[in-house]
Amino acid sequence: MARKNENSQEPPNLREDIMAITKARLTLMVLVTTGIGFWVSSKENGFEFWLLLHTLFGTSLAALGSSVFNQLMEIDADRKMKRTRDRPLPAERLSPVPAFVLGGFLCAFGMVHLATMVNVESSALVAATLLVYVLVYTPMKRTSSLNTLVGAVSGAIPPVVGWVGGFRCDWR
Repeated sequence: MARKNENSQEPPNLREDIMAITKARLTLMVLVTTGIGFWVSSKENGFEFWLLLHTLFGTSLAALGSSVFNQLMEIDADRKMKRTRDRPLPAERLSPVPAFVLGGFLCAFGMVHLATMVNVESSALVAATLLVYVLVYTPMKRTSSLNTLVGAVSGAIPPVVGWVGGFRCDWR
């Protein structure tokens, strides 16, 4: 993630490091595709503003958390590349244990939020995305070019999360 102070001698601050470790810009794209899926679903199911917000909120938390886990798994590889060695974990500005706690909290809270405020199906899809992205795609990046196909799967699920999130829950 490019920083405003990239060419200055000023070190990144904690806010910039949190934005980098959670890949906030990538999460924004996940939210756009999730919102589009929700919009498509609302054509048939009716639009509920609060349901959209809850869907986007839970999805964003889980996406932020999955990016933390992705970077935790790549600390050693990131140290070796000029492009990534200044990321918060390989540069040792953030410690792996608090990063793991942050990633776990974000993912868990996002999935629980979706299950309780939207529906269990959207939470299950987010969990599946997290597993594919962190446990399959991330390790596969160093071993096979097929990682692009696996990454496409994890990138294709957010619109489905939005579409499923647009369905009203039975308990409402």
